[in-house]
Amino acid sequence: MTDVLTGLQTGLIDIVAMSPIGALVLQWHTKVKYITELPLVYTMGFLAIDKRAFDKISAADQAIVREVMEESYRNFDKTNLDDNHGARDALINSGIESVPYEQAEYRSIREVLAASNRTIGEKGGFSLELYDEMMGYIEEFRNGQASVAE
Repeated sequence: MTDVLTGLQTGLIDIVAMSPIGALVLQWHTKVKYITELPLVYTMGFLAIDKRAFDKISAADQAIVREVMEESYRNFDKTNLDDNHGARDALINSGIESVPYEQAEYRSIREVLAASNRTIGEKGGFSLELYDEMMGYIEEFRNGQASVAE
């Protein structure tokens, strides 16, 4: 990531994919003139609790852990969205121009990314079974068919 700013400064690269807040924090915004507001997802980390350890605590305590973590992640999501909207406004106010994207191009990008993800899984980068299960949940959510797990 440290090479990106240098690449932008020298002209070695002229396109970056980054959230507005990331572009501000990393100062990449100082070397770009345009933004395209493609809806992307940035996953920086996660919290995992060992199932065996979780199963050792009482059902009441498990419920508390779930409640606290769900609320924490809802707050993260809201704060991140608010911060990102503010950062986007700051970019526009600094003179960076927002350029619209074509829906056909967006669909094409999604197809390429999906094929790339599948190829990584086929090469052993991750479990295709779990990937397909995750994609099924995403599809259910997008279609409004998802239910909250108990």
